[in-house]
Amino acid sequence: MNEENYTRTVVNRLIIITIITGLTVIFSYIFRMFIARSLTVTDYGLFFSIFSLVAFFSIFRDFGFNEALVRFIPLFKIKNEKNNLKYTMILITLITLFVSLLIVISIIILSPFIAENFLHTSNATPIIILVAIAFFIAGGEWFFKNTFQGYQMMGIFSSMNLIRAILLLFFAFIFIILGKGIFGVAYAYILTPIVIVMVYMFIFIKKAEPDFLRIKSNFKIKEIYNNPLVKKIKDFAIPTMLGTGAMVIITYTDSIMLTFFSGVFFVGLYNVALPAANFIGQIVLPLRTIIYPLSSELWTKKEIVKLSEGIKIVYKYLFMFLLPILFIFIAFSKDIITILFGAKYVAASGPLSILCIGMFFLSFSQINYSTIGGIGKPKLNTYATIIAAISNTILNLVLIPLYGIIGAAIATSTSYLIMATISNIYLKRFIPVRLPIVKWLKNMVAGLIFLSTIKLLQILIITNIYLKLALIVSIGGIIYIIMIFLLRLVSINEIKDLIKIYKHKPKSKINTDSEILGE
Repeated sequence: MNEENYTRTVVNRLIIITIITGLTVIFSYIFRMFIARSLTVTDYGLFFSIFSLVAFFSIFRDFGFNEALVRFIPLFKIKNEKNNLKYTMILITLITLFVSLLIVISIIILSPFIAENFLHTSNATPIIILVAIAFFIAGGEWFFKNTFQGYQMMGIFSSMNLIRAILLLFFAFIFIILGKGIFGVAYAYILTPIVIVMVYMFIFIKKAEPDFLRIKSNFKIKEIYNNPLVKKIKDFAIPTMLGTGAMVIITYTDSIMLTFFSGVFFVGLYNVALPAANFIGQIVLPLRTIIYPLSSELWTKKEIVKLSEGIKIVYKYLFMFLLPILFIFIAFSKDIITILFGAKYVAASGPLSILCIGMFFLSFSQINYSTIGGIGKPKLNTYATIIAAISNTILNLVLIPLYGIIGAAIATSTSYLIMATISNIYLKRFIPVRLPIVKWLKNMVAGLIFLSTIKLLQILIITNIYLKLALIVSIGGIIYIIMIFLLRLVSINEIKDLIKIYKHKPKSKINTDSEILGE
C-alpha cells in the first residue's frame, strides 16, 4: 500500500473509532447529568464516595491476569495453540472469581464499619453492599473486553463501552423514575454488567471462537504451580498490575481522601467537575488508538525519522486544537457546570478549571504512552505512572485538608503534568523528539487573544446563556483561526495537501470498515 493509501486508511480508522468514542462520551455524559440532577449533591457524592472506595480494590481483582489476555491470545492464535488459549482463559476466570469474591465478602462484612467511620452515616450500608456486588459482576465485563481486544476484534471491543453507557442510562432512568433514588443508580450498576456478560458471551462463542466448548484445555488446579505457561502469564501480569494499579490510585484517591477529610457533599461537587473536565481527555482517545500500531510499525521498519516527525506534527496540532477548548472551559466554567449538572453544583467551577489544565497535560502524556508502548517499552509507562501515583497521593494528603476540592484538583492536575513530563523524557531516549516550543509559544499568543476576546464578549453580550455561548465561541473561534494563519502555524497549502491525500482515489485496495475494525 503506497503512502497516500496508507494515510487514508489511518484517517478512516480514526473516523470510525472517533464516532464510536464520541457516542460513548455522549451517553456517558447524559448518564452523569441525569443522576446528578436527579439526586441531591449529598446523595450523588455518597454514591461516588462508595464507588471510589470499592473501585480502588480493582487493583487486586485479578492481579493483572485479565490484561494478560490482550498479550497472550494473539500469540496462541498465531501458533494455533487453542488448548493453551482455553487453559489461559479458564485460569484467569478462576483467579478473577476467587479474588473478587474475597474482596466483595470482606467489603460486605466491613460495610457497617465503613458506613459509620468513613461515610459517617449508617444509611450507607446497603449501598455499599450493592456497589460491592456490582464490582464482582463487572469482573466478567472486563474479562470479555480484554478477550475481544486480544482477538483484535476492535469493533466489538469498542462497542462494549458504548453499550455499557447506554444500559447504565436506561436502567438508572427506569429506577429513578420509579422513585428508587440512589438505590436506583446502584441497581443500574448491577444490571448493566449482567446484560453485557450475557450478550458478549454469546458473541464470543458465535464470532470469536465457535469451537471453544470443544477445545481441550487439560486444566488441573493441582498443576497450576508447576505449569510453565502460568509462570509466563504471571511474569507479564504482575508488572502490568503495578501500572494499572497506579492509574487506579490517581483516579480514585482524590475522592476517597475528600470523603475522609471533607465529606460526601464535596465529593459530589468534585465528581461533576471531574467528568466535565474529562471531555478534554476524551478527545485524544481515538488518536491514541491509531498512534500505538502506527508507531509500532514505523519502529519495526526502523523509520525513526518519520516517527519523530509524526510525533512532532501530532504535538503541534493537538496543542492547536485543545488550547481553545481549554480556554472555553476556563472562561465558562460556571455556565458549563450549571447547564450540564444544575446550579446546585456551581461551586465545582473552580476545580473544573484546574482539572481542565490537568487534562490538557494528560492528553500529551497519552500520546507519549501510546508511542512508548508501540515501540515495545511499556514498562517505562508503568514507571511514569507509579511516580505520578505516589506524587498524587502525597499531594492529596497535604492539599485536601488545607484546600478541599481545590487541593484535590491541584493534586490530580499536577500528577498528570508529571506523567507528561516523565513520559516525554523516556520517549526521547529512543526517538529524537523535539518539542515544537516555538510553534507552541506562537500558538499561545493566538490562544490568549482568543481568551481575551471571549472575556470581552462576555461583558458586551447580554442575552440568553445558550445564544451567548454560541455567539462568543463562534466569534472567538473565527478570530483564533485567523490568528493561526497570520502566525503561519498552518498554511492553506498544508490543508490542501491533507485534503488531497484523503480524497485521492486509491489504485490499490483500501481496507473495508469491517477490516478496519478488526472484525
